[in-house]
Amino acid sequence: MADTSSSSSGSSAPLSKLQSSLAAYNRHSNREAAEYFKGQRRLQELQDKLKSLKSNQKKTLKAAQDEVHWSADVRIKIGAALLALLIENSMLPAGLPGNRARVWSNSSSSSKRRIGSGTGSSSAADDLPAFEYTTVRNGLKQQSNVRASQGLVSVLLADRSLAAALLTKVPPMLVPPVPWTSYCKGGYLTSRHWMMRTRYSSALQQELRKGMASGNYNAVLDALNVLGNTAWKVNRNVYNVMTHLWSIRSTAGGLPQQIPLKPPLQPSNGYRLVFEGGALAARSGPWSKFERRGYVLACDDARRINRNMASLKADFLLKLKVAEDFVDVPEFYYPHTVDFRGRAYPLHPSLHHLGDDSCRGLLMFAQGVPLGREGLDWLYVHLANVWGQGQDKLSFDGRRAFARSNLASILEVASDPLQHTWWQQAEKPWQALAACCEIAGALQSITPENYVSHLPVHMDGSCNGLQHYAALGRDEAGGRAVNLLPSNKPQDVYKGVAEIVACRAAADAAANKPEAMRCVSLIDRKLVKQTVMTSVYGVTPIGARAQIEARLKERRTDMKQKAMQVLEKTSQGSSRGRAAVAAAANSASWLLQSSGGSSLMEDLLGVKQPGMRDEYSWMDDKNVVWQVRISLHRQRSWQCMYR
Repeated sequence: MADTSSSSSGSSAPLSKLQSSLAAYNRHSNREAAEYFKGQRRLQELQDKLKSLKSNQKKTLKAAQDEVHWSADVRIKIGAALLALLIENSMLPAGLPGNRARVWSNSSSSSKRRIGSGTGSSSAADDLPAFEYTTVRNGLKQQSNVRASQGLVSVLLADRSLAAALLTKVPPMLVPPVPWTSYCKGGYLTSRHWMMRTRYSSALQQELRKGMASGNYNAVLDALNVLGNTAWKVNRNVYNVMTHLWSIRSTAGGLPQQIPLKPPLQPSNGYRLVFEGGALAARSGPWSKFERRGYVLACDDARRINRNMASLKADFLLKLKVAEDFVDVPEFYYPHTVDFRGRAYPLHPSLHHLGDDSCRGLLMFAQGVPLGREGLDWLYVHLANVWGQGQDKLSFDGRRAFARSNLASILEVASDPLQHTWWQQAEKPWQALAACCEIAGALQSITPENYVSHLPVHMDGSCNGLQHYAALGRDEAGGRAVNLLPSNKPQDVYKGVAEIVACRAAADAAANKPEAMRCVSLIDRKLVKQTVMTSVYGVTPIGARAQIEARLKERRTDMKQKAMQVLEKTSQGSSRGRAAVAAAANSASWLLQSSGGSSLMEDLLGVKQPGMRDEYSWMDDKNVVWQVRISLHRQRSWQCMYR
């Protein structure tokens, strides 16, 4: 018994010790759990207080904003001040490609401050401003703009990679686009775009959401997916020719002029020959107001041409850079969106198949198809279409006959486009070059029917808006005018409208109406085309008048050939006046040759007789300014100002 009791007491001692340790651990754990839950409650209370403070702050801020009613003028002034601060601190550091420090004169300009050189600016002395203010006067209104400075333009032109990286936000895709499944889901992989270009119009966005919810735009989504899945590639033949001509500063094929025009020299006040009163006369002393006007017009034309050429050059360089980046890519894709009319456009803004002649000439389908029995004939038709000059108005048989009659020239162009320049005579030379290469490839193959062609054959509609209205209204006459009905030759609705307007103007001119007598010789297809085209899109009478006025102003910047066409097309001209002007021009040419190019003969100017109301001027590549003036009595005369 003694041994048993001793053994049980020995075994219970460790058990009691373990139990006491477990009890102490439980008390400690309970204390820690209590503190933990207490901390969690405290943290939740603090989070609730912080949330309440944020909510109260938002309410207070909203109430303060509601109390402050900023007018539109105040918001404009604040925005202008912020924009001025941004511009004053936007500088181009010295050393960039194309960036040369400009010497700023301190004389008589201490009160002037150039943009980007504010008093608080820490830029270096050689840094140039990136932006500048310009003032444009439109009639009686004056508008101030902010534009890139010449230094920034020089930097972008010197480094095409930098320009492309800054301006090309949505380049072509190397993989097929994401299929459009909603109004904002589709297109690019990383950037988000809407399927319709709503221009931030809340009404259009709301209508788009409603139509998408009801399934009205499923067909539009399918069409955009088909366009986006079309693979393209760069036409290497056209690309090689274009880059070579650009490198030698050629303007062949309509390339932008790289060398700016020089402004005309200011004539002296010495003796000079002028054309007035139908004959040549010697004059000295100060300029007349007509001589001064002619010189100012010539200077304005030179500045305007240089500005336009700079814009065209920058745009062309961007397109050429995109072509350079994708010339070795086997295929690339263009995600598409639609505008409010339902017309589909690529999101990429520069090099695409809806661009100008250079863009369309540089692009071709990545996946070709055999020509078949009629494919070669369609290539012939395509060549005549891009050739223009009346060939695109012939019947299909006539267009095919035009291409077959020039097969020798087509093959020569395909073999050496730089040596044989027949393709440059086309209205769309780069597409003509691409067509020549494709036709030559098909003819030089064993079987043209099996030749795999990649060339797109563009088919343009005839005033698509009028086509829709004619189809909806079952208008037979209107449908025939816009080529909805079969016809041996393509119909030209713009030409038809121009003929109707010309007939009405001629009738008013016969009734001695001054307005009709001044414009009867100016009415042609180009003058009325834009107005006819936009008439179905709700153009107002004020907008139509502005379009006509813009077309008339464009004619003043055309070359001498355009002026000759206006003269030849007009039947009201005076043969006696033309003979007098021709004799004066011949006399001036003889005097120039006899004098050996003296300053007296180089300052020969033509002046306009008083009493004329309308004047149109042209300056050709030889710095000769031509003026056409139309009087109230339908008398027309020519003047040339030799520079």
